[in-house]
Amino acid sequence: MRTLIIALFSLALVVGCSDDDTNNTKKDSGTTQKDTGTTQKDTGTTQKDVGGTGTGVTLTGSFLIFGTKTVVDGVKVCVKDSTTLCTTSDAKGAFTLKNVPDADALISMSKTGFFPFFGMYGKGQTDLAYTETSLLTPTLIKTLLTVLGTATKAGKGHLILSAGAGAAGVSFTLDKTSGEGPFYLSALGLPDKTLKETSVAGRAFVVNMDEGDYVATFKNSKGKTCTIKQGWMGASADKLKVKVIKDAATFGVLTCK
Repeated sequence: MRTLIIALFSLALVVGCSDDDTNNTKKDSGTTQKDTGTTQKDTGTTQKDVGGTGTGVTLTGSFLIFGTKTVVDGVKVCVKDSTTLCTTSDAKGAFTLKNVPDADALISMSKTGFFPFFGMYGKGQTDLAYTETSLLTPTLIKTLLTVLGTATKAGKGHLILSAGAGAAGVSFTLDKTSGEGPFYLSALGLPDKTLKETSVAGRAFVVNMDEGDYVATFKNSKGKTCTIKQGWMGASADKLKVKVIKDAATFGVLTCK
């Protein structure tokens, strides 16, 4: 159980990071992955990037099955509520979404059998890379929350906040009370109810929130300056606007130096 949870957080909550592997052209091994309680069918289809028309920013990224280096093709990536600003990850698990308007937007990332995620693109955060985003199954989410003594609730959403690996001392407060948390991860990558700020794992999350708009105010007790890397700027530099969507997880990312 402990190994499972460490793997869950160390790999599943990595967003917007660079791949340290020198092999940038990983091939799908074709090995069948056994998903706990979920059967995932690979359609084998390759879809072209759709993108929008005209000018805009370019979003790139890639997907892996959690805890592995197995790429995931067929992940649909869209600007929320758009029927034209969409693309699908290719046989290498990679995607490119072009001509995204330079305005605050939610970026949906979904495939049947995996828990749906929403990334946040903030105006001015041009050419973002969502590299090696690991996808989780609902079964694994259930295991995680069981450790915390809770479970996901239908119609509720979840929020994941990352200050980056090594960013200890960051705390978050929400402008409205909703859900359970924030829970912070220990240096071992385990959720620890006693923590009031990030450890060197740099991660926090809130579960079972009402759908809607929130403002997360962040501060760093270690004297570092944190800025928003992926997300929507609030009324001041220490405020991150977030939108929680029911039955999905929204993530925001900071950089602390």
